[in-house]
Amino acid sequence: MQYLYIASMKGFSGKSMITLGLGLQLKEMGLKIGYIKPFGKIPQKHGSVLIDADAEFMRKALGILEPPEVVSPFVVTFEIQNTAVKGKPSD
Repeated sequence: MQYLYIASMKGFSGKSMITLGLGLQLKEMGLKIGYIKPFGKIPQKHGSVLIDADAEFMRKALGILEPPEVVSPFVVTFEIQNTAVKGKPSD
């Protein structure tokens, strides 16, 4: 199993587009792929679970079978940001 991390110091730099293109190309080559977005910033409700909208798009576009909460395990919400700025502990 090989791992590839795609990251950038800047937002909106094309990480998702590169990931989508590479993922689709690797699938076309017959390889099995996975995807995870450890820290999501676009909260979206999926039933009773909070997921990242961008990660959900990638999950569907790449045909990832893992549930949304596995693909997007932590979503930064306004409330989480607010408590962090105030220095209050949060679960």
